[in-house]
Amino acid sequence: MSDALDIDFHGLDKDFQSIIDEFPEESEKYLREQANKWKKDCNEKGYKNYTSGKKPIPKSWKIEMEKDLLYRATAVSVTNKSPLFHLLENGHRKWLFGHDTGGFVQGKHYAERTREEFGDSFGENTDKFVAKALKRHNL
Repeated sequence: MSDALDIDFHGLDKDFQSIIDEFPEESEKYLREQANKWKKDCNEKGYKNYTSGKKPIPKSWKIEMEKDLLYRATAVSVTNKSPLFHLLENGHRKWLFGHDTGGFVQGKHYAERTREEFGDSFGENTDKFVAKALKRHNL
């Protein structure tokens, strides 16, 4: 009976250890690349065309990695820290010299549209990334 259970696991432990060691860094790098790609697409779609008076609205994007208890990246968050971004994206009421004029400026929603367009390609890119990583580690 012991002959039926005789399986050669030579090298399997090294493969698992390399996945544990290398895949978290690879996945964090991949998430950061995707966040930068989305940020670039969003800037190209319309954010660069807007100004606040004479100055262009700053492109102050912040990328934050959400990590688990073992400090492995599980998600990425991209936010804009410009004080005028939410007004441009979502719209705002019209004010003139501190008085509400009753009007409303519609939001441009370019970040929302970019997110919707980006969602399709993100799933495909993630599938390719995972398949490539598994193939590299012979799994």
